[in-house]
Amino acid sequence: MSGNATTRPLMRYGFWFLFCAFVCFSLAEKTGSVVGVVGAAKVIAYGGTLGIGVAVSTRGQLPWGLGIRLLFGILWMVVLTTFYFWVFRSVSYGTNREVLFWGVAFAFPPAVILVLRGIVAWLKTSGKPGSGPTS
Repeated sequence: MSGNATTRPLMRYGFWFLFCAFVCFSLAEKTGSVVGVVGAAKVIAYGGTLGIGVAVSTRGQLPWGLGIRLLFGILWMVVLTTFYFWVFRSVSYGTNREVLFWGVAFAFPPAVILVLRGIVAWLKTSGKPGSGPTS
């Protein structure tokens, strides 16, 4: 495997990690949700994790079937919503329900992208001759 073939995915994951961490930190700092060094680290970790999810869900050639994508999408929503709640609940002025709502809202796009790309791949392969249930 050439150096370019391994560097490109790493750069892509690094870009999304840094971009989402920066955006998350900027938004949290603007609203006063960053308290101390530990708070900043938690916000950056949350944003970076979200960025990794975006990078994985938008990857071009994931070999996962639709069922695995659906399972990972659901797990992603649960884990990232819990992570968001843990990071932002102590500094939020909103209720627990509002914090959970925003956690789900931010976790939703990567999960939906992952599942929709699986549906598109499944539709492309199911329309080919020889791929039907009677073949």
